[in-house]
Parts: sequence; C-alpha cells; structure tokens
Amino acid sequence: MSRPIPRLADHAVVYAGAQKNIGPAGLTILIVREDCIVDVDAAAALGAAPVPLMLSWKTLADSKSMYNTPSVLSIYITGLVLDRMKEQGGLKYYEELNKKKAMKVYAAVHEGQNKGVFRKKVKDGSESWMNVVFEVLGDGAEKRFLEGAEKKGMKGLKGHRSVGGIRVSLYNAITEEQADALVQYMQDFVAEETKLATA
Repeated sequence: MSRPIPRLADHAVVYAGAQKNIGPAGLTILIVREDCIVDVDAAAALGAAPVPLMLSWKTLADSKSMYNTPSVLSIYITGLVLDRMKEQGGLKYYEELNKKKAMKVYAAVHEGQNKGVFRKKVKDGSESWMNVVFEVLGDGAEKRFLEGAEKKGMKGLKGHRSVGGIRVSLYNAITEEQADALVQYMQDFVAEETKLATA
C-alpha cells in the first residue's frame, strides 16, 4: 500500500503481510486471479499433490474469505487505515509522498557516503522505498549516530539483528516533515564526523 502494483492483472497471486502500511501484524491480504481459483480436492482425486484446506483458495473464495473466524480487530483497524488513506488521496498520494521521502533519505546517505561516513548496504537499483539501510563507518560511529538520533526522539533506527547497521523505516505513517528532520540530523552528523576525522 505504499504505491500501486504495476500491471496488477498480470499477477496470478499477490500475498501480502499487511503490517506497517495497512494494519496490525498478523493480518494477511491475498489477491488471487480467478483462473487460479481451482478445486484442489478434485485435483488431488486425480493424482495431484494434496493441498491443506487453509491454502485452498477456492474454499476461501466460496466462503467470501470467511471460512474460519476472522481477526475482527485487525480487519476493523485496517478499515480505519484504508478510510484515512482514501481521505489523503489514495495510493497516488502515498506513491508521491513515499518517493519524495525515500529520495531525500537516499540523497543524505549518498552525501554521507561521498564523505566516508555512511555506506549503502543495497546495490543501486534495488533500493526499498520503505526501508533505507546503510552502515555508519568509523570506530564507535554507529553508536554515536544511534544515541544522537535517540536524543532527538528518533527511535528504532538500529538495523535488524542479523544484518546490523542502520535501518530507516519510511512507512506511510511517517510524514515528510519527520523524514526531513532525519535528513537534517544525518547531514549534521556527517558534518560532525568529518570534523572529528580532520581534527
């Protein structure tokens, strides 16, 4: 829900964990093209591998996605989020906003990389709009970066425990002003680290 899915009709199946941009963790969205909704029990009777009931898309479609008791609170919260998204201008609005936020943060990473303070962790062309990951170079620099960010109320920037580094999450709820504040902090940090290196 950060931007439209290009050529949606070309996709046979879209399976999405909905947390962060659309609802709470645990909610799953499944979009299945009609020609993929087949009777798996009939296929199994003809020798195909059996498919567990909860993965039978025909069962879900026939019951209007209510074969089992749904997660009512998650669905309710998702409805509120979707209403809010619609009020803001829908996916077009979020696509433009998310692209701007990501471009600003990547520009700050690039600037820091040119000065030897940051290093991108993702190759060009593979960058995520939602999670910008990079390393802070130098002895103790990552710790200084995280502590400085924390003092400014910027939380959750420590990278995933298996990857390390910094992970900036730019989900839909993050405003452009918040992204701008982070970019300013990153620029200030780079300036300070550059001074330390030349002192």
